[in-house]
Amino acid sequence: MEIDRRTALAGTLAVGAALIFDIPAHATEFNLGKVTAIKIGASKIFTVGQSRILIYRSSSQKFLGYTAVCPVDKTPLALTGVSGSRITCSKDKIAFSMTTGKPTSKLAPLASVKVRLQNGFVLATVPVAASPTPTQTAAPSTTQELIETNKVPASTAVKVNTSIGPVMIIQVQRGSYIALSAVCTHGGCEVADANASTLGCGCHGAIFDKADGSVLQGPPKTPLKRYDLVEREGFLYFS
Repeated sequence: MEIDRRTALAGTLAVGAALIFDIPAHATEFNLGKVTAIKIGASKIFTVGQSRILIYRSSSQKFLGYTAVCPVDKTPLALTGVSGSRITCSKDKIAFSMTTGKPTSKLAPLASVKVRLQNGFVLATVPVAASPTPTQTAAPSTTQELIETNKVPASTAVKVNTSIGPVMIIQVQRGSYIALSAVCTHGGCEVADANASTLGCGCHGAIFDKADGSVLQGPPKTPLKRYDLVEREGFLYFS
């Protein structure tokens, strides 16, 4: 059987990338946003597909990642349980060190997540089963309150987690707002606010136009999905 050379090359590059960056089999690397979004000594929780990832920045270049779930009772960890470099499960009150993932008692540690930095972005390796798909097909809820309009400055993209996954909400003109899927159509990484006119994906260098989600720089061929928004009493909703 003859194998398409482009398919074979893509497979070879994928394997090579996995070897170079030590990405586990059946896992994908996702862009969690800019390094500067997390201050030294601070932590943040990200939603990636069906997974929640806890990131703790212990120094200028050291970021530690964990699954944001208490290993004892499987309840979600929340930033309200953070005190310094420790996080406490809301239900059973067990505290874990965010520098080691270990609990204060003889119990299982937090499940670690591989994290690395690239071009000023934080990248985390997440199992494929929990990864978002490159496209969003579910119908958005028109009743979900997304964000206050005064929290979306002109030319700034603000990430909001919605019923259809993460989106970037943008004020394209004064008083005119749109939402673009925050999931890159190439490999499923999340895009981030790059500058006044573009969104960027730190995984493979894709650049999208903020005005309509169109591709300005490959490798993706498909634009980000666009959603129209409506304002009601100072809040934005899917139209």
